[in-house]
Amino acid sequence: MYSDQEQPPPTQPPAYMPPTQRVKFEFISEAFQLLQKQLGTWVATALIAVTAIGLTLAPFYGMLVALLLRRGEGMNPGALISSLLIAVLGMILLSGLISGGLQSMALKQLRGQTLRVSDLFGTFSRLGPVLALMSFIGLVSGLVSGILNTLLTQILGDFSRLVSSLPGAILQALFCLALPLVLDQKLGPIAAMNESVRLIKSELWIAVAFVLVTTMISFAGFFACGLGVLFTMPLHAICIALLYRSFFPERFNQTETQEGS
Repeated sequence: MYSDQEQPPPTQPPAYMPPTQRVKFEFISEAFQLLQKQLGTWVATALIAVTAIGLTLAPFYGMLVALLLRRGEGMNPGALISSLLIAVLGMILLSGLISGGLQSMALKQLRGQTLRVSDLFGTFSRLGPVLALMSFIGLVSGLVSGILNTLLTQILGDFSRLVSSLPGAILQALFCLALPLVLDQKLGPIAAMNESVRLIKSELWIAVAFVLVTTMISFAGFFACGLGVLFTMPLHAICIALLYRSFFPERFNQTETQEGS
């Protein structure tokens, strides 16, 4: 095929493709843009969520205020404890329902679909796995932070709480994809946590910074008489959905988007 003078062209090695960074702070500005596109639905949904939380906590705080005003006279401690237990159980159920609903809505919007306020309750069938996931994450984070705080108290004194909060932030970052994995891929809580760790660990420190920034933005919504939370509550869910999409772009393909429009 080749003459004596001719040599076959040298085979070029495949070009090196550096790993694509999945965690990007640009997701925050993109989340703001997505929030604005369906702002009315998001704000109405957040308002319902905040109202539900307020109604759940109202009986306990009402009895607590009455107890303080009466200075404990004529007050049944058992009723106060019962209202506290009801409030705690209600908040556990609501946190699972609201967190799952907002995250599911964010994933739905990324697929080009129009949101409805009723979507907040669309993940009721996955409430069990969502609650189990939140319990596992809270238990692991609490144990790690508590153990470190106990060990470091003798050495660092008051600074021990600050230092022991760092592992909690790291764990929150490692598990940040677990909720969308439970909702979108129907993984169990433990499997979702393991998969989230596997995906995030290569970009751990930027993921920690990303989660801290989005969480701070969410808490900033409680200022301005608390009205800002109507905007920042959905924003965090959209940011996590964008991060999830960067790891699973094939689940947000063009065909699916067109069908959902």
